[in-house]
Amino acid sequence: MMSMLAFDSDTRTATSNREECVWTGSTGTSAETVLFRRLVRSLLSCPGSERATVRGLVTRALLSSREPFSLVDELLATCTSATVTDRLDVAVDVLAKTGAVVYRYAQDYLIRDVQQWNPHSSRAYEPNDDYWYILLRAVARCQGPEDVRLRFIVACSGASRRGICEGVVEALADLGSDEAQVKLREMADTADDPFIQKLAHDVLEDME
Repeated sequence: MMSMLAFDSDTRTATSNREECVWTGSTGTSAETVLFRRLVRSLLSCPGSERATVRGLVTRALLSSREPFSLVDELLATCTSATVTDRLDVAVDVLAKTGAVVYRYAQDYLIRDVQQWNPHSSRAYEPNDDYWYILLRAVARCQGPEDVRLRFIVACSGASRRGICEGVVEALADLGSDEAQVKLREMADTADDPFIQKLAHDVLEDME
């Protein structure tokens, strides 16, 4: 299993962070959750000229919550089930502004999900590719130590699912560092999936 990655000097492991960010699941029905869901739906449906304002309200609601993980659950569930074409990018834009919150959430999500990546597991692995696409790109774009973000993204590059690996490639492009480009070249040369090889190659060409 992946080792814990410290996001800042005050960050504890994802397990101990549950003291600060309680995981309640997307089925929570608190007043805060209901109001947040409505706010996210407003963000998805509002005109482009109002997006920045409403996005700021969504981000502030998430950052001011005593249980931000439950609101991240709600954001992911609402955005991935929406029908607007840019629904995933909307979620990325919001979460990228939450810094350590999205990193801690993503780390916790990885810890729970990585057990299902084990080929010896008796359970079928059925990850939510849209969730991973959002989380990987948001981690890449959030504020925080670049090396920590890179290690998290690279830790996901061994997934067997094309959707997760695609998110890894896009996240490395978002990060854009020299180290990220080294990993992209490695994926372009050695990835098992020809689609991922080509995607990494194309992304590198765009970056150059």
